[in-house]
Amino acid sequence: MKILLGILFLLFCNTLYADSARELNTQGYRLYKQHQYEQALTLFKRATVADPRYALAFYNVASTLGVLHKKSVCKYDAYLSLINKYLKKSVQLDPSRRSRMKRDHDLDPVHPTFIYQRLLGLKLNRTSHVKKMLRRIHWYGNPNGVIGPESRIYFKQRGQVILQSRSLGANGLHTENETARYRVNGRRITIYRRSASGVRSTVHGRLTHHGQLRFNHRMPSNMRQFSDNPSNCSA
Repeated sequence: MKILLGILFLLFCNTLYADSARELNTQGYRLYKQHQYEQALTLFKRATVADPRYALAFYNVASTLGVLHKKSVCKYDAYLSLINKYLKKSVQLDPSRRSRMKRDHDLDPVHPTFIYQRLLGLKLNRTSHVKKMLRRIHWYGNPNGVIGPESRIYFKQRGQVILQSRSLGANGLHTENETARYRVNGRRITIYRRSASGVRSTVHGRLTHHGQLRFNHRMPSNMRQFSDNPSNCSA
């Protein structure tokens, strides 16, 4: 009898928490529709705490952070990594969220990120998928100096890649582009460079399981590692 009462009590508590989470989510959605995004975000987050398996609440946190990211990343702590954290959790809890996220413009800021592309179903063990990720993701390299501008790398169609080095000088920001060729085999990336004087060099690198690009010493020091997360407050 005691066991039965215990089970009934747990079921009652779970139902109570679920109802509380749904109510918090509903209140948050009303505020969201009124463009009161900060207040809505607070309620959506409370809903995820009230019911850690409530996929819709996690999804709504991600979407609202996406809206705030467009307004001011630093002010609202609307970092790409945080948006992806909640989005990934919502999809894990409810895979049907995946089809919704494809149509949700609130999530536009995370489209060019590693986790989002993985949530779309792209796999690291398929060369064709890795090529898509390389082209779709926005890649940011190490800054020149502690707070200097970041280098960039752009993978194009037909094997073209642009290496962009950026630095601050007396006349402001200086950008230098180098066009090279690249090939992909699994997660391995080979870049074929040719200097202005005609000297050729081959750079080897790979896409890690954590979504970073890493290249060997033949790449300039500020272009040996890239990620999808810009350093300027993830803006």
